[in-house]
Amino acid sequence: MPVEDFYKFPPGLQSDKLIGEMQGMKYLELRNFMWKSQEKRYKRFNYRYFPFLSTNPSSITRARDVLIHNKFWLASPSSFNDPFDCTANILEEKNVHIKKTKITNLFREIGPKLNWKKRNIAITEMLSNGKLHSSVKTTIESILYKLGVLCFAADSKNLLMWSHYANNHTGICFQFEIARDINIYIRSLSVNYTTKLPKINFFTFVKEDLMNILTSKHEGWKYENELRIIAPDGANKYLKFNADSLTGIILGCKISDETVASLMEILRERYSLGLPKIKLYRAHQSKIEYKLNVYKN
Repeated sequence: MPVEDFYKFPPGLQSDKLIGEMQGMKYLELRNFMWKSQEKRYKRFNYRYFPFLSTNPSSITRARDVLIHNKFWLASPSSFNDPFDCTANILEEKNVHIKKTKITNLFREIGPKLNWKKRNIAITEMLSNGKLHSSVKTTIESILYKLGVLCFAADSKNLLMWSHYANNHTGICFQFEIARDINIYIRSLSVNYTTKLPKINFFTFVKEDLMNILTSKHEGWKYENELRIIAPDGANKYLKFNADSLTGIILGCKISDETVASLMEILRERYSLGLPKIKLYRAHQSKIEYKLNVYKN
């Protein structure tokens, strides 16, 4: 995906002007600004749990994407593990004029090339055959499923996240420093956890309505404390990031020696290419609490 397309997408609460100002700051100046920002106090890191296994070729390939090729895979919402994720309560539009105007515009933009009379007949049939709602649902899904989504966590010590996304604490967790690639990570949007599906009216929706759908999940997922980056037309594509923004790797408390050896082999390749060094940490089970302690490895 061309990086310029990614930058055109509205970065949630952040304006492109603000991001432009932050891009001009030096590293320590930027760190200080992010910490003292009156609009929003930024965390220093984004985290990404990963089920890295030495016996799984697919996980090794995906780890190399991050460690060697400095790129993220942008998933389509259609591949998510929660069937309610990125779905919505599609409202019925009662106003026939609004519906007809919207459908007419769509026919002109993306519909078959018909003359005025045939197009009018097709639109009238669409409005009267009772299938409009299902067509609208399919259209909204096709829009959403073309968007690329990159998920992060705000916490590296979440017991359930290690269990669910890092193969029962046998995997790893990547640590990315926001200030070292402001163009990418500052656009992370916090997920809203709720019991109600977001609503959308296909005939009157604006881009913010789509963003609301993409950043809403059932409150049962609240433990994830998830952050998302949304990229237009980015589904099933890669997004490059600055290599020095990957500043740490946390080893799971149950990671095997074989998996650590496999990871070290990839890191040796990384360093042979002149890519920045990464700090290694290891998670340890607390002996007195349901808690993980993370120390330098």
